[in-house]
Amino acid sequence: MSESEAGKAVGTAADKVAGVKATADKNVDRAADKVAEKAAEAKAAAEAKLPLDVKISATRAELEETLDAIGDKLNVPKQLGRLGAKASDAYHVNPTPFIVGAAAGVISVVGAIALRIRRND
Repeated sequence: MSESEAGKAVGTAADKVAGVKATADKNVDRAADKVAEKAAEAKAAAEAKLPLDVKISATRAELEETLDAIGDKLNVPKQLGRLGAKASDAYHVNPTPFIVGAAAGVISVVGAIALRIRRND
């Protein structure tokens, strides 16, 4: 067999392997979709068999969790406390940005006062 024939044979074999792989991938995807569908059907069937009072209790619990989460988000003092704790932790890790920020604030205030005094003269 010549080199060109060997090259063609290798190319043909590679194409066949790629085709088989693509087919296998599609089959795996289809199987995964079927498993997901069956799981969803099983879950729906199990939920359908639950008594109404159990469904109501589960819904109330979910609603309570949601309302608690909303309450936490809207609770300004609680959010400020969390923000303060984060800032405190960040300061203890690296105080340099806080010191630089405070110095910049002091310089700004002193500069504004000095400018105001100069304008009034």
